[in-house]
Amino acid sequence: MAEKIESSIKRDFRIAFIQEEMITQQGIMALSAVLKENGFLTEVFVIQGEKDSIVDSILNYIPDIVACSVMTPGFGIAMEIVNKLKAINQKLFVIIGGPHPTFYNDIIYKEDNIDAICLGEGEHALLELCLSLQKGAVNTKIKNLWIKQNGNIVKNNLGDLVVDLDSLPIPDYDLYFRKYPVLAEREIKFIMGRGCPFNCSYCFNKDMKKLYGGDWVRFKSNKKMIKDIKEISSEYPARWISFHDDTFNVGKKRLKAFLELYKKEIGKPFLCRIRIDLTDEEQIELLKQAGVDKIVVGIEHGDEVFRKKMLNRDMSNKQIVKFGKWVRSRNIRLQTNNIIGFPEETIDLAFSTVEINQKIKPELASAFLLNPYPGTDIYKYALETGNLIDDFNIDKLTGHYCWSESVREIKSSIKNKNINQLINLRCFFMLLVQYPWLKPIVKILILFPNNRIYEFIWQITGVFKVSWKYSPREERRKLLSRMLKTLIRRP
Repeated sequence: MAEKIESSIKRDFRIAFIQEEMITQQGIMALSAVLKENGFLTEVFVIQGEKDSIVDSILNYIPDIVACSVMTPGFGIAMEIVNKLKAINQKLFVIIGGPHPTFYNDIIYKEDNIDAICLGEGEHALLELCLSLQKGAVNTKIKNLWIKQNGNIVKNNLGDLVVDLDSLPIPDYDLYFRKYPVLAEREIKFIMGRGCPFNCSYCFNKDMKKLYGGDWVRFKSNKKMIKDIKEISSEYPARWISFHDDTFNVGKKRLKAFLELYKKEIGKPFLCRIRIDLTDEEQIELLKQAGVDKIVVGIEHGDEVFRKKMLNRDMSNKQIVKFGKWVRSRNIRLQTNNIIGFPEETIDLAFSTVEINQKIKPELASAFLLNPYPGTDIYKYALETGNLIDDFNIDKLTGHYCWSESVREIKSSIKNKNINQLINLRCFFMLLVQYPWLKPIVKILILFPNNRIYEFIWQITGVFKVSWKYSPREERRKLLSRMLKTLIRRP
């Protein structure tokens, strides 16, 4: 329970959060809310929003702590900023949290400018760190933290999870919306709970459950969730509410009660991510009646045997097709997420993912290239079987938006003799779902090297379609600009 801690010491102590993308991050908002409740000052600095001025902006804020919550692809750019800050002010205390340091804690040995890392959840740990640093000396016995001291690294055990999520303050949406108003013009994102009960091979949830055990999957009470939505929506009106839980439909009775309350108390159209094998037709009807505008599901792969063996997703194609009919018959917008580029994946296997999407006819079918993140089963499998590329470097993993970012080549971290074709198939994925007759043509096109035109097709048929409806005017201009850069920017 994150209780307010009384202190008589002065409160002008500042924490600067750094992140790459122009999005609201629930983890950072949760941390900021706890810190502000205890009298600390917080500010967020978004690299995409600040660009070349971000170092000056952070230094002008005069932070005492710089905190970064990072997934693996965002670690490199976060460290670029941290290294520039430390070169100017070595006294800044830098802490890195999130999935990357949790499962790849070697970074504290490799990076001289990291003073501490946080493993697992950070509300208690960051608050205790701030309280100790405010008094002038770091407490090296804070659970969840590994801390550098006098050339050594103090490794503390994990503390308890926050089981009662209602005990936490409402996430600090002001942190983002007052500084970056465009974010308040999108759909407002909420998370009802934490954790996912499934063990997909490409996700870190399985290892998080191993770390913590016990009550890894937790939800706010329906009453608290409705209260939070009302409070934020009253200050920042939005056309849509978006639930960003990994698996929104965990707990059938819980969800049914929530949807009935949501329909009565909120009534706004909403977006959510659900798991197909937890769904029945009654649940789809409840979602429709409550006002769902779009459902996002992970298909990930079209071959049942491969999907179970490689991805650890035990659902049948029959379930998937039946689900598609339920959604389509109610005119609910459907987006599927799919992954291409697994170890040992053949072209025919990859086309089976296209084919299952053709059967359920989603409005949007997104395809992404596999990234084997540390702490995932797919990373361990690829490492053990020799399916990682020879120059694989965890510290250099990035996303795959590279043609619009002046990078000339999209690389996979997976060894696969078909990898160029798989990368290219991802670009034509949505077109093939909509127009199956293109298959013979695409089979020829994917034989050529990846290029700007292919990436442009991927962005306009995939990324563009996914984002356009829910983006404000300013964001739409940026989407168009990024697509044009894919074609014309010089590498």
